[in-house]
Amino acid sequence: MVQSPKVIWAVIKARVGRIGYGPRERAQELQRLSTQFTALGLDFGAAVDRVDELVKVHCLSRSDNSLHYELFAGISQVCNPQRILEIGTFRGEFTAFLSALFPDAYIETWDLPQESDGDMRSYVDDFEAHYHNQTANRRKNIGGRSNIKQVQRDSTGLCAESAAFDLIWVDGDHTFPVVAFDLINALRLSGPRSWIAVDDIKLVEMRKSVLSSTEAISTVQHLVRSGHVTSHLIYKRVGATGRRWRDDNRRKHIAILKRA
Repeated sequence: MVQSPKVIWAVIKARVGRIGYGPRERAQELQRLSTQFTALGLDFGAAVDRVDELVKVHCLSRSDNSLHYELFAGISQVCNPQRILEIGTFRGEFTAFLSALFPDAYIETWDLPQESDGDMRSYVDDFEAHYHNQTANRRKNIGGRSNIKQVQRDSTGLCAESAAFDLIWVDGDHTFPVVAFDLINALRLSGPRSWIAVDDIKLVEMRKSVLSSTEAISTVQHLVRSGHVTSHLIYKRVGATGRRWRDDNRRKHIAILKRA
């Protein structure tokens, strides 16, 4: 089968990017990550084992190597949430993982309906063009799970909600103003001991889209400066290509927020 020039170029870039990255460099990344978990009072090694166990026992689908799975498994070591909010359902793979990790918790997951219009329509179009329609996958992953409630609405609708959540995962539109709405609502709907985790934190703008931008970290930094939250960053992935594994500004992170 003849590959397209685009595919060939992507393979070449990936291989060139890994020059200078080997077992020693990976060990360094994992050590940094373990230190980041320790700063939060979490055990990274135990979290990895817990994720592997749940994925195997519950036959879960995990197509993303993002470390938010390990982060939430780590949080389960110190927190037993009764109410969980997820902003951004996508395929529902992580929603299903949350259901297995916290079987006694109520999980509410928000995502846009397919018939969205206006500004939100551009987000849906960009998102679906990038990932293709995920409705069937979502139904397969979370359908029939009794502790999950799917809400198909624009997440700014959370402004009208008042019930607090113990654990909140923010992974919706990453651009302003939606990401600012999501973070303010997450803070407003959190309690004094709640955990808030925010996906795809970029410290330096490389490419802006609804899937990634620096506007999330700008909002987080403002909340920190205002004295509303404390913030910790962990790596989103290990095995970064090129210079990213050496330069934290060039890689994505996950932010963990707590009320100050």
